[in-house]
Amino acid sequence: MLLEAANVRYRRRRLRTSLHISRLVLTDFRGIDQLTLGFSSRQTTVLVGTNGSGKTTLLDAEVLLLSRLQAGILEEKRPPRGFTDADIMNGRLSSSIEITADLGGDSVTWSLLHERGGEMPERNEERLLALDEQVVRIRAEIARGDVCLPVAVYYPVNRAVLDIPLRIRTRHPFDPLEAYDGALAGGRSNFRLFFEWFRNREDLENERRIQYSQHRDHQLEAVRRAIHSIVPEFSNLRVQRSPIGMVVTKGEWTLYVDQLSQGEKCLLAMVGDLARRLAMANPFADDPLQGGGVVLVDELELHLHPGWQRRIVPALERTFPNCQFLVTTHSPAVLGHVEHDAVIILKLEGTGVRVDRPDTSKGMDVNRILEDLLDVPARPEEFQVKLDELHRRIDEGDTVAACALHTELSATLSRTDPALVKAEVLLHRREAARR
Repeated sequence: MLLEAANVRYRRRRLRTSLHISRLVLTDFRGIDQLTLGFSSRQTTVLVGTNGSGKTTLLDAEVLLLSRLQAGILEEKRPPRGFTDADIMNGRLSSSIEITADLGGDSVTWSLLHERGGEMPERNEERLLALDEQVVRIRAEIARGDVCLPVAVYYPVNRAVLDIPLRIRTRHPFDPLEAYDGALAGGRSNFRLFFEWFRNREDLENERRIQYSQHRDHQLEAVRRAIHSIVPEFSNLRVQRSPIGMVVTKGEWTLYVDQLSQGEKCLLAMVGDLARRLAMANPFADDPLQGGGVVLVDELELHLHPGWQRRIVPALERTFPNCQFLVTTHSPAVLGHVEHDAVIILKLEGTGVRVDRPDTSKGMDVNRILEDLLDVPARPEEFQVKLDELHRRIDEGDTVAACALHTELSATLSRTDPALVKAEVLLHRREAARR
């Protein structure tokens, strides 16, 4: 009866777990002097720009601010991420960051100020008042047993899976608040926690199945469903006891997770870790994958084949429908599956960053995305120069030089290259007009 009542409470209050960032303001933060950034209501926002344009800086600012939310809910049992002098723009005395987010249906704004030599606690107290009010509400709901927590998690670029622990160092408690453990710390520690948690949880599942053969752990099932949803050829992630190892079914084969490619391991671990955190944060939910939160991913395409890069955003949105994804990418394959109003292009300008919004992105040709959104020529420069010269020679009527260039380029690009096919047609027309 208690579980049923808790499930009813969750269904009535599940929208209060929502967390969606709508605005971010940076002042003298690292390499950005002033930036106000609005996010659309879309589920995914993609940050694009050259190296050093500020993509990771924006994610790190969000981590600092979201860590205040998590630390408040945890009642400071784990300190928030620190704002340091290194975060202040060179030559400036202070820096501030501000965020506005929908939190449980309420629009909440909070901010942080840091001056060289240390934070100003008394000034930050005022900036955190609105957030503190929400934290009090969330704690009260936890005290009543309404455990539906908003998740915030960061997967930085150094998230590679380097080892899969089978000897468990620590028995992890199944407290819902443990969903925040290491969530914004980044790095492979996220994945070690996931694999250790999975092993602990599966041990309990197997014990209960001795008496109840049909028993399946609700939280483990959420993780398994999430992985299968993102990677349909993967199923039945489990720990094999002899010989010991974490294995997964891939098509008709059973493979150790260590045998998977780096891209497969990285994706499996990230999806599994996010599903685990949602399951822990929403223990009474009929479907924990419906839980809300913000997911920050630096270089979403990391180690993924271009085919997977095309599918990753739709797959994440389908599997975690109430999570907001804020990601960075250099991949035209990723951008081709994102609506244009969800793309933010960052361009260095003076001492700051300019924000551009593209007119289109979803469904665009990869070459157009390279040129229009990423400011990268579709071809290597030396070939583009020769193609431009080829067309100039044709326009001038110099068919002899044009034919020579066409032959030279065909040896490298192939005669079936669309640009060379077009040039060949134009050459034939020129020659026919002379007859």
